[in-house]
Amino acid sequence: MTVPAGVTPDDIALVRATDQLLVTVVLEDLELVEAGLTPTGGDPGFLTLVLPPQHTVESIPEVLTGDPVPGDPVPTGPYAHRVAGASQLRFEIAPGVVIPYTVEGLLGWTDRTLVLDPRGAVSGSPYPTTEPTTTFLEMPQALYLSPGVDGRFVTQAQPRSFGTVTELWRMRLGRERTVDGTPVVLEPPHTEVRVRAIWTDDHEPTVPAEDWPHVGPEFPRLPSRDDQRYLVRAMGDHDMVEEYQAHEAATVKRLWLSLSGGWLTASGSFSGSGVVAAWAQRVATGRDVHVSVSYRGWLAPFGHVASVIVISERTFGVDTAGEVTAALHQREFLSVNPNSVDVGTLAGAMPYAGRELPFRNVDLVSNFTVEISRSSIPGTADDSIVFAPTHLADDAAVLFDYAATDRTERQQSTFTMPGVFVRADATEADIAAVIGYYGGTDSLDLRTTDFGGQPIAYADEPPGTEGDGKTTLPTWGMSFTVAAPTVTLPDGVAALVPVMETAAVVDDKVDTLRGQDAEPFTVKMALVWLEHGLDLGVNVALGFLDLESPISLPFSGGGSGLTAPDLHVDQLTALLGPAVALVAGGEWDPAAALGEKALFMGSVQLAKLLDKINIGGDILEEHGLPRYDIELRRPDPHALPDALCISLTWNPPLRSFKDTLLVAQDIEDSPFPAKAEGELDFLLKHCIPLDDLDAEPETTIDVAVRNIMIQLPPPNPIIGVAFTKVRFLDPPDGPADVDVNIAAVRFLGSLTFLDPIQEFLAGLGGGPRLDIRDDAIEADLTFPLPDISLGVLGITGLEVGTGLIIDLTGGPLRAAFNLGTRSDPFTLSVMGFGGSGSVELEASPHPVGIVRLELSLAFVIELSVDVVVAKGSLRASFGASLELTAIIVDGEVSADVTLGAFLDILGEVQVLGLISIVVQVLLTLEYTASTGVLVGEATVTASVDVGFIEKEVSFTISQEMALGDSSGAWSARALDGPTTTAGGFVTRFPTSRLWNQYCAAFAAAA
Repeated sequence: MTVPAGVTPDDIALVRATDQLLVTVVLEDLELVEAGLTPTGGDPGFLTLVLPPQHTVESIPEVLTGDPVPGDPVPTGPYAHRVAGASQLRFEIAPGVVIPYTVEGLLGWTDRTLVLDPRGAVSGSPYPTTEPTTTFLEMPQALYLSPGVDGRFVTQAQPRSFGTVTELWRMRLGRERTVDGTPVVLEPPHTEVRVRAIWTDDHEPTVPAEDWPHVGPEFPRLPSRDDQRYLVRAMGDHDMVEEYQAHEAATVKRLWLSLSGGWLTASGSFSGSGVVAAWAQRVATGRDVHVSVSYRGWLAPFGHVASVIVISERTFGVDTAGEVTAALHQREFLSVNPNSVDVGTLAGAMPYAGRELPFRNVDLVSNFTVEISRSSIPGTADDSIVFAPTHLADDAAVLFDYAATDRTERQQSTFTMPGVFVRADATEADIAAVIGYYGGTDSLDLRTTDFGGQPIAYADEPPGTEGDGKTTLPTWGMSFTVAAPTVTLPDGVAALVPVMETAAVVDDKVDTLRGQDAEPFTVKMALVWLEHGLDLGVNVALGFLDLESPISLPFSGGGSGLTAPDLHVDQLTALLGPAVALVAGGEWDPAAALGEKALFMGSVQLAKLLDKINIGGDILEEHGLPRYDIELRRPDPHALPDALCISLTWNPPLRSFKDTLLVAQDIEDSPFPAKAEGELDFLLKHCIPLDDLDAEPETTIDVAVRNIMIQLPPPNPIIGVAFTKVRFLDPPDGPADVDVNIAAVRFLGSLTFLDPIQEFLAGLGGGPRLDIRDDAIEADLTFPLPDISLGVLGITGLEVGTGLIIDLTGGPLRAAFNLGTRSDPFTLSVMGFGGSGSVELEASPHPVGIVRLELSLAFVIELSVDVVVAKGSLRASFGASLELTAIIVDGEVSADVTLGAFLDILGEVQVLGLISIVVQVLLTLEYTASTGVLVGEATVTASVDVGFIEKEVSFTISQEMALGDSSGAWSARALDGPTTTAGGFVTRFPTSRLWNQYCAAFAAAA
């Protein structure tokens, strides 16, 4: 204590008394007069009390962070700590005021005004860049607090005793208020007392927070030294307004000073963008009991506001020495409240003006506080700044509930997904790490969520189609990523922008053509939509989604034999539906838009019959492009809709393909009307009743081909059939109908010599036979040729047949030609030898030339003898056949060949007309190349007729053998299993001796 000159011995005694209180009293511009201390001259004087340290901060043992195992010992103290410096109170003594020079007089501060640092109140003066020199309280350690302008301290002159217990002497912070016109000092809870943090040893007033060097703590503590810098910025540094504009003060429920440490119960919440959003601390006799700091941040990928609350509490436990101790235990919580992200406000900072996200706004609807642990993000230096929050109890990811409004603002979807917490003080390196993490494979579960089939509009709807749902798709899943903003965002806004990465969607238009239930496929935002939006000058079809992997839309319903539009889809558009990507000035190339299964008449690749289409500005005028539509069907214009209809319409002009298919405009001496052109009309409509959702959908298929001539087989056609119309119609309310109109049938190539016959038949009213079925259309012409007799050669019963088969179920187009048939062969004779035969051929332009070829030929030899008493005859027939059938396995074309042969011997002997013996032996062989199996069968039939006694015996032997082995060498072996008919030859006669015995018995019986 500094004592003015002229003090008395009594004054010295008083000094000794205050020294025992460990309080330093500093007098400025005060003089001691008889009544006490009073300012000198006419200026105010000052009384300053310097108090001993009021707070000691302790280290938080590392094993007590998170959720320590119950019962495990805590580390044995002492713990690292740091003691605060002195605190001081400075009072202004007005001129003329006399302070009794006693302990009661020096400590009676209730009615005395504190001299405050200008940082203790909102002030327009520049923020001082030095430590405070007036009133300040260093509590907690290294953080200087200042009372408000109306703060007053209430003291007691002497400690109070309660029996044998004497309490510590304390000075308590209150607030001066006016009650009934009289100024009084009230203490909490009767009034609210405020303080401000005005300085910390590491504070750098003129340096923006993002440029502060990180101050590494001497040991784990709360609030950390960086936290204290933010508290000063939030409450006292009024010059810096980037993070905190309001500079709210903290509320104090208790602030007591004593000679053994202080008591503090304070809390504050701070608006703005600074990382520290809230602080609360409870101190008793200079030691922390509870400390919490709330850190402001946001959740990736959308940027919703969230906070992490770190709490340090003193808890009792047993240390490793078995002693009861009270150490600080730190826990961490994540707290979220409902808040919204408006994509429109972010659009200026998003690479594609917000079009990369299918939402107008995303609401975080979760409201909880949960204890967490951290899952580190690769590339970040501090996992307290950026981390993926997980539940402390089971380490499972913390899930957040969202509600998002799509771009039409008519549909809201809900979903749940985890996220990454990014603290507000994250550095550029931290942000780059988050971007990299979201773009990698390790974060797939983190950024992917289930939407359960909810409808989402992925793009704005074209003008005039609002409400039609042309950009809306049921969505089953979606994954998000994040990107760096293209411009600097305001403080308090997430430094990342959300981007839809992919989505799993279904499209009724796609599934209607595929003829199957909804099957999700993966899409991403179309680049043409991202770059040009709904600009029809570039995005002519208004494409909005690109398929991650193009898909094929084969059509296999009724009428697919006429046309099967195997459309390739790599983009979803608002005007054409599923399509290939189209841009103005480009072209629609059928080779790229159609797959190999896109066939015309089941045989010719459809892409070869279509021309490229140059894309102009009005895509709707291009009728040669396949187009999908969705419409509400109404019974009449004024009625409510009764069905939702999805349709595919396509009306491309056709061109000729080699000599196989000719369109009307390319045919010389055309049988079609003038100016007729080859064309295709395709309609597939799928209507879903709205009044009965359980009813079966109504499907209409209408496929028509007009003004074409088909010439087969390639490459040298022999027949041409000109169709004015071939139409397949399958309405939803009746049976399918096939309408065919043949304009002409012409013989070509080697059959042109038949033209006179064709003209003759036409003159007689004959002509081609037309067989129209639900599954095929057959047009054929069959006519006999005159018998031929050329010396020793004679041919009779020869018929020539030719025809065309259109398979309506998707099979290939086929041309047929035959000379006789197996069931009705022609016959021939050469020098007494007779025979029969047939030739049948079916050919197709695709996928193979010859579909089926069958050749058969048989010869007959007959001998007879008559010697009066006996006569006999022998007839021997031998024949062979070849059947070749084209087969397709895994897209590869091959031929299956079957060879057959037979020998039929029939012998008869008659003796005196009384005894008749007939023996017939029939041997057949058949070999199939695809199986490598030779099947042989022998049938022996014998009959004896003696007067009134008739006896007949017949048996059959059957044997199968595999020809060839795995090495390719020719061999023969019997197949496993039964090789004969029941009771057959091998079973009945396993040895030659038994067979000889049987023959002898048979002869005796005869």
